[in-house]
Amino acid sequence: MLKRYWLGTVLAFALILSASCSTLNVGNSSPERDTAEAFSLNVMDESFFNGSTVEGITTTTKEGEDYYQVSINVEGAQDLKALYFSMNYNPDMVIPMGVTNSDLIASDADRLSLTHEQERGTIYSGQLVANPDWHSGFSGDGTLATVNFRKRPTPLIRETSKVNTTVNGGALNIEWDGTDTLTWLYNNPADYDQNGEVGISDLTPLGINLNKDASGATVEDSLSVVDGDKNGLITLADITPIGVNFGNSCNGGYNVYAGNSADKPSGGDADVVAVLENVAFNTATGTNLQRKRFTYTVAAPGAGDEYWVRGVSATSELGTPSDAVGGDPNEKPSIELDTPTPGGGGDGSQGTPWIINSSSQAAENFTFSVYDTPNNGGGEITGNAGVTISANPAAAATSIDQATGVVTWDVSFVDTTFYVSAVADGTETNKIYFRIEIAPAGVFIFKDDGDADWATVTGDGISEATAYIIATNSFNTDGMTEFSFISNTMSDASGDSIDVNTLTWMAGFEFMVTNGWSTPGTATFDPNFTNTEVFAQDGDSNESNHIFVAAENLPE
Repeated sequence: MLKRYWLGTVLAFALILSASCSTLNVGNSSPERDTAEAFSLNVMDESFFNGSTVEGITTTTKEGEDYYQVSINVEGAQDLKALYFSMNYNPDMVIPMGVTNSDLIASDADRLSLTHEQERGTIYSGQLVANPDWHSGFSGDGTLATVNFRKRPTPLIRETSKVNTTVNGGALNIEWDGTDTLTWLYNNPADYDQNGEVGISDLTPLGINLNKDASGATVEDSLSVVDGDKNGLITLADITPIGVNFGNSCNGGYNVYAGNSADKPSGGDADVVAVLENVAFNTATGTNLQRKRFTYTVAAPGAGDEYWVRGVSATSELGTPSDAVGGDPNEKPSIELDTPTPGGGGDGSQGTPWIINSSSQAAENFTFSVYDTPNNGGGEITGNAGVTISANPAAAATSIDQATGVVTWDVSFVDTTFYVSAVADGTETNKIYFRIEIAPAGVFIFKDDGDADWATVTGDGISEATAYIIATNSFNTDGMTEFSFISNTMSDASGDSIDVNTLTWMAGFEFMVTNGWSTPGTATFDPNFTNTEVFAQDGDSNESNHIFVAAENLPE
């Protein structure tokens, strides 16, 4: 069942609907009420995609002793797959108590939905059928959703910034061509539809791409945009970043700056140098399958100038500055990671950070070296006076030995990008980006690569469609080939080994395991009729992943 995400009083987000979002103003079909009790519905144009239409939308209001229920009704809908709306109300008279969606657009099992109640006077909500390209939409008349209110005032809500100022919020992959051109990639975390603001309509690209594998997506790929939690899969968990970042805007485009990187502020701090120029948001290029890209030509590049950009909200708030590029490379110190090489891949850039994917590696000492500017010979200067290594956010590191360049991480600082850089005599080095992504411990089983009987097996065993195909003459002759499995506490086998004798081994069709697991973790399969899945449970009834196996007869 797909989860409905209610981000209410526990998550105190201030929400603002972009002025650029088109809406359909809808009247209330109930008798005219006093202003204190009136409700105003705005349906977003993003509700209508893939050719869906409606002839009309109305609201009806039901009043009880201590509540109101405002129903949203549609007439003449054709293939409607989503409903995104905001509703204004009098916060001095009522408080929103959530939204109840009907099953017309999607059942609970096939619905993605999100509701925000934290802008005083406005509630935002949306619902979408999961994988809309595979499902027909709703056609006809009916009630799509009901907004619930209680008759008591809404508490005051603290206003928050409407722009991302976290270390992960800056533009990605900024580049300087060495002559006069800057390029960079759009980055506003959780703005999955890349319309300039995080909002309800970001459910659409999430729903379209639900359950897709994003592990191979490059930073330029739109799948990397929709993978909000950066775990390599598009799942329901990617709804959460929408709530965390709701209302964050980059509709004001990007400000471009020129100067010395030492003058570049952090987070949402005020500018130190003047804005060179603003690049409008609507000048971005790219298809629906790409992350948006911006380009700017510097009219009169200054000798040795460095350049960076900052996202700007619709209300002119300043976001996280990008990395600085340009300048004289012979005047820049540098920092390098010596050891170890993170096991999860990456290259240390902002768009493709190094991935530390095991608890054991996260607990290791990481050693960095700082080097002087090429003009000064480029020698190692780690530990010298005026040289300081730091992590950002600082909480990512538990200790930094300035003399040796050894850094230890806080192993609990997971799923958040951070970087290590250095300052040498007032000049900042390059940045090396990291993420700690450690799968939760559990019970996981794998084929034993040390067992030669697996050598001729094809497939990957992940699904029925890609089952391990048992295809050896000896197996198909007598069915006596034994296939061994191993177990580990981590999904990538990087954790602790689990003794197969401590597990209970099972199969979807037990009779297909002809030895009845007489040796735990080792199976023989029926040579003529095997199409099953095997799995294991520990003493606490924690179930492992399932491995699919099928037999395929070979000629004698």
